Amino acid sequence: MAAEPERYEFHHEDETHLETNPYLSRVWHRRGEQPTIPAAGTNRRLTVFGSVEVFGRGRVEVLCAGQDSACFGRYLEALDARHATTGKEVFLAIDNGPCHTSKVSQAALAARAAWLHVIWLAKYSPELNRKEREWRVLKRDARGHLAPSLRAFVDGIL
Repeated sequence: MAAEPERYEFHHEDETHLETNPYLSRVWHRRGEQPTIPAAGTNRRLTVFGSVEVFGRGRVEVLCAGQDSACFGRYLEALDARHATTGKEVFLAIDNGPCHTSKVSQAALAARAAWLHVIWLAKYSPELNRKEREWRVLKRDARGHLAPSLRAFVDGIL
């Protein structure tokens, strides 16, 4: 990769969950009074699959309702589109989570073996994945905002 950087991209992929209602952590309030914050109805949980190119040349992100092989397949389709645009081979660092190691996901990765090279990371190793740092910032920024609708919430985070 170092010898031919124009031929390759190196992406770190990970997924995270986001809650639509604000997160109550540190709040000033009078003693004896329960702090309250407004909420936009039922809390919804969204999963974001995403990767960042380590040299800062781009990112791929997909929003889903769950964390399963079908959603990982949608992420791979978005990565297909990026590969078609750039024409570069992709090295993808991913963990050994269940959505990556299922038979469906393994078949999807094998179908892209001509241009997609997978580097398996250990489970629960956020220090090895650059995308984890971006999730921390996204969660910090998203959890303090109240969106009037699910669409407004999605538009605000992507």
